[in-house]
Amino acid sequence: MHKKITKGKVQLKILITSADENITQALDSIVIASGHISKSVTHYENFSEECNKIGADLALIDSSVKFGGKQRNILELIRDLRHDIPIILLVNSTHHVITRKNIYYIKKPLALVDLQEAIMRFSYMEQEVKETKQIKIGTMRYDESKRVILCEDQEVFLTSLENKILKILVENNNKTITRKVLLEKVWGYSSNTHSQTIETHIWRLRKKLNIDKKSTSMLKTVRGGYCFKKDY
Repeated sequence: MHKKITKGKVQLKILITSADENITQALDSIVIASGHISKSVTHYENFSEECNKIGADLALIDSSVKFGGKQRNILELIRDLRHDIPIILLVNSTHHVITRKNIYYIKKPLALVDLQEAIMRFSYMEQEVKETKQIKIGTMRYDESKRVILCEDQEVFLTSLENKILKILVENNNKTITRKVLLEKVWGYSSNTHSQTIETHIWRLRKKLNIDKKSTSMLKTVRGGYCFKKDY
């Protein structure tokens, strides 16, 4: 489903997690009242997987989350979160916070207007991104901002990771991109020890691009990596 444009805003998919069920319900109500789509995840260890699954545009994370069956402070765990989507963290104190360009902090007790303004800010940022030009790939069109491949009357939606991979391949048309480069740019890994991860996502991307074993001219596996051709 495409993001719905209303009054200059974009309808966002917002993922919520908190150890407190009451806070989760309150954040869910705020998100829905703001005209966006809400999805909650109970355990923080499932957060990254759920982000990719729903193609989240924004995350709301409470200061206290469930991790490994225990209640943990999000500031003890956030360093390991490998996502570049905007994240709003609700924290008890702004001391010792981690500075990252995609993290926005709101101090508790929560002021409703502050949270609504933060969500609105990100929705307008997403509205600006949506104007990205569609790229022609063979007989298809690729819209990076909507994470979708358009083929005739059909729309094939990409996960956040699939979208990142395809964007890199398209930007390096007719060039070999090594597995190491993809792992570093998409996941932040600095070694080839996780090459199976990239191979799995390439396989899924091939299926969505409708590339079968008899026709691999669009996305070829070459020595050390992959070569993509928009005009195949």
